[in-house]
Amino acid sequence: MGDNEDSDVSHITFLPDELISSILSYNDIQDVVNFSSTCKRFYELLGDNNSLWKQKYNVAIPGDFQSIVSQAKEEVDWLHEVRQFFLLKKSIVKELVQMSAQYYWRDTEISLEDIKSFFKIATSTYINYYYTIFILQEIVRKTRKFIEDFTCSKPVNTLTCTYYAKRVLRYLIQTYLCIKWARGVANSELSPEVVVNYFIQWIDPDNLHFDEDVDEKIEYLASESKKFLSDQNKVKNKANKPNSEREILLAISETIYKAHKISPSSLDTGSSTLDIVKVVDKKHGCVIALGAIYQAVARKLGAHCELNAFSNHFFLEWLSDDDKRMYTIDLTNGELRLKRQCPFSQPNGPGQKYNPSSFINFIFYAYMRSKGNVHDWEFENAAHLLDFLSSHEAENYEHNPYKDFYAFLVRYAAAPALRSKINIKNIDEENRHLVLMLSEINPPQRSCEEKVVKKRIPELKYAVGMVCYHIQYYYMCVICGWEVEDSRKPRVEEPHTGKQPIYTVLTEDQSVRFIPQEKICQLTQPMRVKSIEDLLGRDFTHFDGYAYVSNDEKLQEYPEDRCIVEEYINHRFTVRK
Repeated sequence: MGDNEDSDVSHITFLPDELISSILSYNDIQDVVNFSSTCKRFYELLGDNNSLWKQKYNVAIPGDFQSIVSQAKEEVDWLHEVRQFFLLKKSIVKELVQMSAQYYWRDTEISLEDIKSFFKIATSTYINYYYTIFILQEIVRKTRKFIEDFTCSKPVNTLTCTYYAKRVLRYLIQTYLCIKWARGVANSELSPEVVVNYFIQWIDPDNLHFDEDVDEKIEYLASESKKFLSDQNKVKNKANKPNSEREILLAISETIYKAHKISPSSLDTGSSTLDIVKVVDKKHGCVIALGAIYQAVARKLGAHCELNAFSNHFFLEWLSDDDKRMYTIDLTNGELRLKRQCPFSQPNGPGQKYNPSSFINFIFYAYMRSKGNVHDWEFENAAHLLDFLSSHEAENYEHNPYKDFYAFLVRYAAAPALRSKINIKNIDEENRHLVLMLSEINPPQRSCEEKVVKKRIPELKYAVGMVCYHIQYYYMCVICGWEVEDSRKPRVEEPHTGKQPIYTVLTEDQSVRFIPQEKICQLTQPMRVKSIEDLLGRDFTHFDGYAYVSNDEKLQEYPEDRCIVEEYINHRFTVRK
């Protein structure tokens, strides 16, 4: 009886290997790893199943990583690649979660030297730079979803971890871009569309903007222009005759402004209107992006027009073969207009040549003017671009993270690294070595701010993390600290009556101000201040629906403030008058 019962029982061990592999293809990596630990047979089965691990690699690391690895190696052990990726991710997360405890007490910005461990991790293999950027960007993206739901997932998916992840990303990508610029100058490869995309790559390290994607859009517009020319040639019965440059330019204008209906903006020079890929997809962009697009399409079709940039304006000009006169291309509608005398280009006349350095400086100042008083994350990154390009002239030279980069790269111009192609997806050994050298050439400016545990006094109404507004100027702000006025006098910029607590606040325009208590009031219905969350991450983990929640280091400094916030939340706190 017992033997018959045992013979009727079905075990998973009875299933053929092919069926087990098929079932496991629907499970996540951790489930597959756990399953392989159950017995020797399954361990060997999964260890030898390269096709299953290739599939799991694609799920864990989407995008073009698989093709990069496949091109780099003749035979790929996908289980080994999966293991290496997750070991790398573990190392990155470990370094990242330790940064707040290390650097919260510093009153200076994170430096290149501070993240040298990330540079060593990222440059250890040909693909680790790309992996590291992918992992950090994924942390930033996932954290956004948690923050939208008024929560976080400690220790990684918090505003604090994102704050440090974005700064590591900034230095990793911008150091790579410094080499790319120097190489582009040395090899005359900085065409207008490359320069525009370079600027976007620099100011938005949270995302990767590949030159190949820009090339694809340019190629698309060029092919559409060719179709238009072909149709026109059929109508005019000149199928076998080459088109003149004038006909080519008119075809490009027709394609961009009429067929594709890209609307120009002369005032908005933001990241979305400069991003060539977005401009083509969304059919709206600034004239700078349109100028670069137009010139690139013309170049592909064999028509030569020159893009000239000066301190306060730029234009696209074309010398006609027909009448030998100079024309400018109106970038608001694509029309060809006879060129007027320009006081900026007059000394050089029609022989003025395109200069990538002049063009990127023009883009920089146009972008900064467009930002106005909004000093956000992208604005900060743009300021670092000037640090690199004009390092010896930049303000605050001593604290410039890229102060010696350009001079170093100029001296290094003849080196193989700057003569070979650099690709962030697959960085060769010479360029990895160059990245490491750049990350170490400027010694850090270390300075620690003395911070002590703050003990609340009865006169304090509000607490760290609360969202308030200025009762006179009506701007929103978040309380990041406070002082009793006669203990440590902060810079109070507003007149006030008598002795009272002074709050350190971060305002909507990202400025830090010191406000007397009588000038601020809490919001009855607090909301996230999204424009400053990139900076708030230094002190807070997330917004809980009422206030920003202090991270561990902030809690050490202001241990009693969270209880005050809780009392506000529970409507048990009576505001002292």
